[in-house]
Amino acid sequence: MEEERPLLDGVRFNMISHEDNTFLMGKFSLEEVKGVVWEYDSNKCPRLDGFNFKFIKTFWDLLGVDFMRFVEEFHANGIIPR
Repeated sequence: MEEERPLLDGVRFNMISHEDNTFLMGKFSLEEVKGVVWEYDSNKCPRLDGFNFKFIKTFWDLLGVDFMRFVEEFHANGIIPR
């Protein structure tokens, strides 16, 4: 039996495979998060607290665990923690 596909004004949407869905829904790895942090311009700030990416990169050894906890909480709950 084929799964029901969503319709919008008669347009049929393609579905992704179960494997692709599992990959997309998976947690981010430390390497992925660190790689993204290093790609950002060091002068940009991810939040309004004024700590730019240069600060995060410089103190990654101290902040990495907390930064990952922030990302994991966002992934689990869909909200940005305070």
